[in-house]
Amino acid sequence: MYLLAVAEWEDGRRPLIGRLVGVLLLVSLAASFVDPAGTSTKLFATLSTHQIVDWAAHNGSGISVTGFVYGLQNSLLAVAVVLLIRLIRGRGILAAAAYVSLAAFMAIGWVKAGTTWALADTAQQSGNDAGVVALFKLVHVMTFTDGFCFAIALGCVSALILRTRLVPALIAWLGFVVALVHFLAVPTQLLLTGTVGGITGPISVVFALSWLKAVDRSSGIPTNLQPFFAIRSQRSRSNAICKSSSMGPANSQADCRKKQEGCIKCPPRSQL
Repeated sequence: MYLLAVAEWEDGRRPLIGRLVGVLLLVSLAASFVDPAGTSTKLFATLSTHQIVDWAAHNGSGISVTGFVYGLQNSLLAVAVVLLIRLIRGRGILAAAAYVSLAAFMAIGWVKAGTTWALADTAQQSGNDAGVVALFKLVHVMTFTDGFCFAIALGCVSALILRTRLVPALIAWLGFVVALVHFLAVPTQLLLTGTVGGITGPISVVFALSWLKAVDRSSGIPTNLQPFFAIRSQRSRSNAICKSSSMGPANSQADCRKKQEGCIKCPPRSQL
């Protein structure tokens, strides 16, 4: 009796996945510059109630576009990190925790998008000024709500990188630093000023951008790793043809290789 070991879809496509990670990260970073209504600037400016209502009433379409960008950015970043996990063969509890955190990160992005759309719609319908201001403040504070999810995912991915050694270890250590900054940003700001908004927000963003840039530069499979993936891919195809169950010496894997036509010789384990 022979057991068929099916090769993973990613085995022969890791260079493609690496390039896709880089493209997604670049698009996510580029999307941050799409802000036709200047929403990001307004959210962190000191505005009166009249200024907030007037700005929202005259920039409804631009605010709505920015809301979509919020959800899109979080989604692209989450998908890119998921692909990175698959690229480095991440498995186990660390990969599962990263997936859950990235799902929450994406969900928060779209909740923020919905809140932004509600702000634009309420202002354009000449809604109550207090309601418009409340939605404006809600969009502002939601800027700080996805940091913990991002930190958990980043910490798990960094640990996976150190375990698999398929991406430079420097990216993993940088990831741990960025995750720590995001973990401490909101608590530190609360201790300093009693509010979530402050200097720790821009600092955490700068650290996150540095990690994303480092991953983007390393997302294409390094030259010294390409033979590794080729060997792993060859071994997976070989096992799919040759692998047998443990039914004694007569049915050993070596005998199976001799009997099967077109069987690909597995590389020595010293090369894996």
